[in-house]
Amino acid sequence: MIIGVDARSLIDAHLAGIGTYLDRVLKEIAKIDSENTYYLYCQRPPVNDYSYGKNFSFKVVDGKVGSFWLRYKLPNVIKKDGIDVFWGPEHTLPRPVKGIRYVLTVHDMVAFINHKWSSFITNVMLRLYGKKSIKEADDIIAISTSTKNDIGKYVKVDSQKIHVVHNGGYLIHKKIDISKDELLKKFSLNENYFLFIGTLEPRKNITVVIDAFEKFMKDHNNIDLVIAGKIGWKFKKIIEKLDNSPNASNIKRIGYVSYEEKIALYQNAIAFLFPSCYEGFGLPIIEALSLSCPVIANNVSSMPEIGGDVVEYIAGSQDIEGLCKSMDKIFNLNDDELKLLKIRGLKQAEKFTWEKCGQQTHKILIGE
Repeated sequence: MIIGVDARSLIDAHLAGIGTYLDRVLKEIAKIDSENTYYLYCQRPPVNDYSYGKNFSFKVVDGKVGSFWLRYKLPNVIKKDGIDVFWGPEHTLPRPVKGIRYVLTVHDMVAFINHKWSSFITNVMLRLYGKKSIKEADDIIAISTSTKNDIGKYVKVDSQKIHVVHNGGYLIHKKIDISKDELLKKFSLNENYFLFIGTLEPRKNITVVIDAFEKFMKDHNNIDLVIAGKIGWKFKKIIEKLDNSPNASNIKRIGYVSYEEKIALYQNAIAFLFPSCYEGFGLPIIEALSLSCPVIANNVSSMPEIGGDVVEYIAGSQDIEGLCKSMDKIFNLNDDELKLLKIRGLKQAEKFTWEKCGQQTHKILIGE
């Protein structure tokens, strides 16, 4: 069997969410499948060196605009290559080609739920091509039950072809070379800090994080708020709020961080703050819990499904008071209470592994 994969998300050096998802799933599939052939289609060679296995190879097909390239240029290529199954891990599929079975991963339905949470071009492309792809797909992978329900709400589709396959996210505890002292020194941090990791964009609700931190700091000293992650879209108002905060000296915007730095930040934070307005899965929640970092999240979309009863939840996207109270609650836990919370968090995180995600995805791809 020859399986084609939309690998556009693997092109850049720093992988975004979908790129990380695809990379981790392909690594797991490579462990269990050395027989089927995988063609990974992209518009230019990836910056990073990926070695999934001898039966995996990148195929570069020139093109500029991603969705148009995938939708209209790739069909003739995959037909010529004799593809049996094509997997679109990024919401969109090529136009239907007779004899090719299509599998589509849908991460979220944000473009349909609130157009203010994504860019204009993203909204247009997902409403146009994403909706068509959902209808045309033979099988759909939804990364949470919440996402499955959202698909059914916004697109008329047979629910029997939607399969819930949770992302991984559990980060295996391994020795890293960054000590707490080195971490604090590198980023000029106080010993105690709250953490946010994510793209700087409106949907992530970072302005509410800042408001809650300012409220928290009225009764505390020498505590930092760390904002880690790449610049997204409509970020200017977020940056202005960060810079103009009365606690600006305690808010450390450190940008993109490496895998090792991310682990160290989670492991040493008071808590991870994630009051996002909407998430298809909420990968950072599992990452934090797997590294013994308490989590405060919004009680919407997939987040209660993923965080279970071990996460502190706020009552809505504008619940600044609730976020502040949860921050204060976790900060004031005694050693025994904190230890128990971390143990429960780890058990929750262990439910979501990339190994399980890869195995379930592979079964859908090969039609088992």
